[in-house]
Amino acid sequence: MRIRVLGSLELVDDAGAVTALGSPTRRRLLALLVVHRGAVVSADRIAEVLWGRRRPTHPANALQGQVSRLRRALGTDLLETRAPGYLLTLPDTATDAGEFEELVARARDAVARGRPDDATALMDRASGLWRGRAYAEFADEEFAHPEAARLDELRISAEEDRAEIDLALDRPTAVITRAELLVAAHPYRERGHTLLMLGLYRAGRVAEALEAYRRYRARLDDELGLLPSAEVEALHGRMLRQDPDLDRRRPPAPADEPSEHPSEQAPEPAGGRRPSLPALIGRGDDLPELTGTLRRARLVTLVGAGGVGKTLLARHAAAQCAGNHHDGSALVELAAVRDPAAVIDTVSTALGVVQRAGLAPAERLVEFLRPKTLLLVLDNCEHVIEEAAALVVDVVGGCPGVTVLATSREPLGVIGEHVYSLPPLAVPSAALTDPGEAAAVPAVRLLLDRAAEAAPGFAFGPAHVASIAEICRRLDGLPLAIELAAPRLRAMSPAEVAARLDARFPLLRGVRRGVAERQRTLRAVVDWSHELLDEAQQRVFARLAVFAGAFTLVAAEEVCADLVADRSEVAGIVLGLVDRSLVVAQAPGDDGDGRYALLETMRAYGRDRLAEREETDRASRAHAAWAVALAETAEPGLQGPEEAHWVATVAAATDDLRVAHRWSLDHDLDLAVRLVASLFWYAEFRSAEMLDWAGRTVEAAQDAASAHPRLPVVYAMAAVAHRFRGDLARTATLAATGVRLADGPRAGCPPRNILADVAFFEGRLDEAEVQFADLARDTEAAGDRYAFAVALWMRALTRAYGGDRPGALAFARRARAEAHALGNPSMTAWASYAEAEALLDTDPDRALDRLESAATVAATVGNRYLDGVARISAASVRARHGDPVLALRQFREVLVLWHDAGGWTQLWTAMRSVVDLLTRVGADHDAAVLHGAVTASRTASPVFGADRERLQADLDVLGGRLGAEQLAAARRRGAELDDDTAVTTAVAAIDDATAGGPTVDEDRSPGLVAGRREGAGTARPR
Repeated sequence: MRIRVLGSLELVDDAGAVTALGSPTRRRLLALLVVHRGAVVSADRIAEVLWGRRRPTHPANALQGQVSRLRRALGTDLLETRAPGYLLTLPDTATDAGEFEELVARARDAVARGRPDDATALMDRASGLWRGRAYAEFADEEFAHPEAARLDELRISAEEDRAEIDLALDRPTAVITRAELLVAAHPYRERGHTLLMLGLYRAGRVAEALEAYRRYRARLDDELGLLPSAEVEALHGRMLRQDPDLDRRRPPAPADEPSEHPSEQAPEPAGGRRPSLPALIGRGDDLPELTGTLRRARLVTLVGAGGVGKTLLARHAAAQCAGNHHDGSALVELAAVRDPAAVIDTVSTALGVVQRAGLAPAERLVEFLRPKTLLLVLDNCEHVIEEAAALVVDVVGGCPGVTVLATSREPLGVIGEHVYSLPPLAVPSAALTDPGEAAAVPAVRLLLDRAAEAAPGFAFGPAHVASIAEICRRLDGLPLAIELAAPRLRAMSPAEVAARLDARFPLLRGVRRGVAERQRTLRAVVDWSHELLDEAQQRVFARLAVFAGAFTLVAAEEVCADLVADRSEVAGIVLGLVDRSLVVAQAPGDDGDGRYALLETMRAYGRDRLAEREETDRASRAHAAWAVALAETAEPGLQGPEEAHWVATVAAATDDLRVAHRWSLDHDLDLAVRLVASLFWYAEFRSAEMLDWAGRTVEAAQDAASAHPRLPVVYAMAAVAHRFRGDLARTATLAATGVRLADGPRAGCPPRNILADVAFFEGRLDEAEVQFADLARDTEAAGDRYAFAVALWMRALTRAYGGDRPGALAFARRARAEAHALGNPSMTAWASYAEAEALLDTDPDRALDRLESAATVAATVGNRYLDGVARISAASVRARHGDPVLALRQFREVLVLWHDAGGWTQLWTAMRSVVDLLTRVGADHDAAVLHGAVTASRTASPVFGADRERLQADLDVLGGRLGAEQLAAARRRGAELDDDTAVTTAVAAIDDATAGGPTVDEDRSPGLVAGRREGAGTARPR
């Protein structure tokens, strides 16, 4: 018998007759066994695939019957009974899939041995075996999908191989036909587009080949926001130059064949996805030398002149070295940092570090990085050199698994630093006349590559060699200068460009006298482009330098409106600056808006121009006013149905919001207060850094004795930062101050809300209920529907934790109705969360569904706080109704999540559940130690309600098992642990318990409907 799976499942005999398999269940059974041929499939797994939750009354008997009938259909003894299930001992050649893989392997071997004709016949035989999608009727089902996807991928790859064979046999028409089919069916796969370009080029249809490249590039950019790989870009450039090698009749190099310049390929990261990094041209020796240094040294500083290519080389090195570090690599861009004091904030935010009470920012960063194995790239350190150096000393000295790669225009100057100097690109000699030899020189290669993008009509030939070589020499091989020169080839010949350089850049004549001269060379390059602008363009360019990061056209209009007669002119000027390479167009952000940015050197140049014009303060004020307007516009947007859009907008503007806040603190406290207050609902659920801005604003307001009407919201925001860290006393103090300063109930709602939170977290539920009821009344009367919804679901949680399940459910459903009326995703998710808490005792399955829904919705709008607390509650539900060992593994993830986030309130809540689970699985000593830790910690919120009952029950069980003396000793040891050590101990205990698989204490493992709620209070929000 033979089994065919390359299409619908079929069982055929030696004569080719199809044998009927009968019922769909039997077909599914055969498909499952074929997928796992040669391996035992357990009876439980088979029953799950065949019947799911609708299992027959006696599944074992039903399965035996299906197996017996399948054996008769197979007519062989290939299907064996093998504990704990069944084994199909089917050789690969007995399936059409196995035959297909063998034929493809033989074809590829024939190509490798230089016999493409033999490979053609083998590939055609392999292709003929396909009748449709692999495992057609089962291909999208969980049990068959991975194997079906693997076979489908192999089929596509074989079709691409077949086209390459035609290319090797000089059959360009056949290549075009096959490649067009591949591109139509798989529009994002690179090989199909490459083959189409080569086929068209070999057929003499050069214009169509170039058009195929443009279509592919446009599709990637428009639909995915990506760029073609370095190999495709290189092929395009060779076509533009009409490289004679492209006419050679040979197949393209296999995927695993090393490049002629292997170190210049974009590195392949873990997971096999190539990053969309620009090609690294002319650095064939630098990349391997730099990566080798990174393997030997803990601190490497990549130094060189501005615009020499330090950032690009560092990114390639990081991508290539990421696999050497368990936690990969992380890039922190410091170019946007205006205030040196913000270096630690910027690094911490980029890494997701949250500050907490008792630790300085640098100490918290070192604490966060200490257990990690990571390559940390700090890019553009030169303008914050002292602060960057101090930070690096702390990180290298305190984090043994962290390697630092810094880029700067000068060394950091610290002990243990390895300095790697990056020179300009090599330039051609004046005696060089051959175009092929000239194109191989790195500086020329870069110029031609950039010209292919900026001036596609330019074709490099013998007549241009002298002028191109002169341009590269005059620009001293500096990549930024070359990239600025390349667009001029759209409108000028190389000779004209070279002549203009001679007239416009006298400073280039003496560029070999040292670093300072190379810096002047960069300024000369920018001066050249700048002087070509009219007065309005120059003023707008300088004003754009006030942006710390990328900006939209709307943002540019807001900041530059006073510079032009009609603000609509600004967009045209910005787009003109893009054409002149003074502004870079970037892919759209998460909010869908196009973005633009100045290169770091351009930004510094523009700021110098602002200073020369004495317009720095005016520009900074315009920028801060725009940032405040953005935040104030986002505030109601974050509370409505367009929350996701406004979350993306605020996230994209964080660098500029940071700069605007720091400037406002020093120059205009009114703007600082308005900015921070408007970000309350964004920061509470998403940004610990912005919460810290509130603390700084409060301090400034105290010094200035400010009475700003929105200051109470800022106090509430500062209070949230301390609540998140577990410091409820400081939280209450700040919130109470905010309430005292409030002018009217609506202004006081945010700090009142936080005061009610404190009562809630401290277990004063009756008091919290009264406060939330008052808030609900006042917010409803004021028409603040968002705050009203918050008060409703907090009332639901307060009732739930107080034991009033019907009341909790009623308020949760009112909150859901209000959230639906608002259309706000976060409020809808919070209502689902509150409803889940109310349903846990009566309908745990529905509660789990609500929790999963809340987490899913929260993730779509970046509400990391809600996502995290929903995960805690969901883990608690699964712990109560499922395998406690599996639940412990889930809680391990929760502990790591909240420890990295610095959410100590949630950490201690989760730790209480871990104590209970460890007790259930019999890890008594570890449970007793952690019991002592969670009950003695000064940063944990008070224990009340079901949490207290559960911990007391655990204590009773542990006392009976360990005895009073051992229990007391273990609890004393836990009480002596600091917070971080307690978490580390919990993680280690979970690892031990789940590795050993301790026996479950059945008396502590209730069924689906339990008499008491073990998960109560496990994920108290806000």
